[in-house]
Amino acid sequence: MKEFGELMMFCCKLKVLIFSLFFFLSSTISAATIDPSAFYVDKDHPSASNSNSGTASLPWKTIQHGVNQLTPGKRLYVRQSIEPYFEPYRSYGTDLGGVTVDVSGTSTNKIYIEGYPGDTVVINQQRGTSSYRAETGALDVASDSKPLTGFFINKGNYVVIKNFEITQTSASGIMFHPGNHNLGVEIEGNNIHHLYGSDNVGGIRLDHADYAIVRNNIIHDIMSTGGSSNPYNSEPYKLDSGIHGYESGNALIEYNVIYNVDRGIFAKASDADGLNAATVRRNLFFNNGHSAYALEVQGSGSAPALNAEFYENIVYNSRGGVSSGLAETSGQSTSMVIYNNTFHNLDYGVSLTGQIGVKVHSNIFSSIQGMNISIGRTLSSVINRLDYVDNNLYFNEGREWALELYASNNEIIRSISDWKSSYSRSNLNVLSANPDVNSILADPQFTNVSDNNFTLNATSPAGSAYKNGYNDNGIGAYGLGASVIGISGLRSKAITDLN
Repeated sequence: MKEFGELMMFCCKLKVLIFSLFFFLSSTISAATIDPSAFYVDKDHPSASNSNSGTASLPWKTIQHGVNQLTPGKRLYVRQSIEPYFEPYRSYGTDLGGVTVDVSGTSTNKIYIEGYPGDTVVINQQRGTSSYRAETGALDVASDSKPLTGFFINKGNYVVIKNFEITQTSASGIMFHPGNHNLGVEIEGNNIHHLYGSDNVGGIRLDHADYAIVRNNIIHDIMSTGGSSNPYNSEPYKLDSGIHGYESGNALIEYNVIYNVDRGIFAKASDADGLNAATVRRNLFFNNGHSAYALEVQGSGSAPALNAEFYENIVYNSRGGVSSGLAETSGQSTSMVIYNNTFHNLDYGVSLTGQIGVKVHSNIFSSIQGMNISIGRTLSSVINRLDYVDNNLYFNEGREWALELYASNNEIIRSISDWKSSYSRSNLNVLSANPDVNSILADPQFTNVSDNNFTLNATSPAGSAYKNGYNDNGIGAYGLGASVIGISGLRSKAITDLN
């Protein structure tokens, strides 16, 4: 973990980074084709009114009113404003406010809610509560006001939300109704930061969100007011999750930058209908108080996690990489693949409990202070098993691995040679074969680790010349030839400048 004394240097670089990110993204987006049939919200326009027709010259005044008018295939552009948008609305009978989405598109005619290409459209919810009815704009009952999200997807299928900056919410930034299954929602290109809910806060909270796509977002400084201070900024609040969720299924989470949070992605309960856990790929995680990707349970009897994937991600300067605590699920959690990731400067790399069908291969474990890989204690209802562990690179680490960690008969392995023969020697039924027999101990030769640039030098033993691997395409996040980790299309130098 970084020393706290480096925080001021990090903050200075962070300001440069955010400016660079949005300068680049805005210049890229500005070249986008403008939809000639789109509706407009522009609250600073001299003729803005919710009684208008919603054209560019006669725009609506509030985002909520504009969203209410949308039908399949329609697009709403929101123009930037001198003062941020404040949208204190709430749909009747719901427990959360914000821009409430009660409209749906179809798989072939989606609804688009967008910040206008090239504009910086800010929704600042002022840590407030709802004041108006989402359906009519009428004044809400003050005694019945609820905390505010940025967007609250109440009943909205095949909706795309993109290009907004969302801040100062009193709940999660973008929230899905926890009692409805919303299908095919896409969240793209948003900057979500400095949120202050009371508990279980997420920059994005994917409750019961089926087949959601979360792509190209920057999510940081997500906090809950019910805790103590955190080590990554001066806020006197507890860190919370970048992406949170109860019972989401088949989500795709890619090309995001997530930092200054507790868990990067927190799947607190798996989908009860048997949909797969999230596929998490090509994201950049750093300054996390917990792990980058955590699979856990809401309580005893939660559904098992199925077919999780975590690959081509970079995780650094955090507590952990990938974790799970699934011993109390109603059935066996099966199949998790963790491959071609770069883990650097963590307390632990991979720490799992309650899963079988686990494959961990082609990863770089660099400067891991504790356990590289551990599988936790077995309860009677589920079992643990590492089915394939190999073709990894270890460097400058504590050289510890654990089988049935926390159990009275646990086995702690403290050398790579003992680890490579642990299946043959173990008294536990946790491994399917000797692990890491083809793995190497070597310097991965990152381009510039002091600037957190984890691309590889041409002579790296983890590069494409590594041909003894599971996929014969190298080790680490760039081993499969990925050119972008983090914001898609962003130059790699701008990514390193985040730090």
